[in-house]
Amino acid sequence: MKFSIRYKIIEDKELEDIQNLTQLKKEDVFDIHGIIEVTYNDYTFGYYFEDWEWGDEWLLNNFILLNQVRIYLQEHNQVFLAVPESAQEKWIEFNKVGTILHINIFKIETVYTKISEDISYAPLVDDILLNPLNEFLGRKIIHQTQIHFSAFQLSTKNEALKLLNDIKKLNPILCNIDRYIVLEKLL
Repeated sequence: MKFSIRYKIIEDKELEDIQNLTQLKKEDVFDIHGIIEVTYNDYTFGYYFEDWEWGDEWLLNNFILLNQVRIYLQEHNQVFLAVPESAQEKWIEFNKVGTILHINIFKIETVYTKISEDISYAPLVDDILLNPLNEFLGRKIIHQTQIHFSAFQLSTKNEALKLLNDIKKLNPILCNIDRYIVLEKLL
């Protein structure tokens, strides 16, 4: 398995590695804007984050999650690269499968995607998550709403598989079970 993470911090923060990100206090992330890009096997996906859109607690949680992924991979002798990048590019491209992986793996701890008629979700999410996927599918079929949960509280494999099945029921298009193996392993 190939797994790498690149990130860009835009504006005033210069952070050298993932460990530094996890040491941030909530008040420290108020002015952070940036990009996290993850490569899993042959798929690349990413996320452009802004503090005013998500809140400092959300950012902090995801930095911690990223570090947990790094620790897991190191403990299992998997390849992990964290490469600081210059803070000039503010947008990243998503490939088709990468967008799906982003929705269901990168956001494990705090939020996953649900089919819903509630379209009051932040426009930024539509721009970076839904539009590339909808363009690939040729029609707009997805709206998002947030469901908060802690995947790391799921203590057994059966609970993990139940969560995967729940996601599968929500949207068959995102339900290739092989793509959720990372979630199952992290649990």
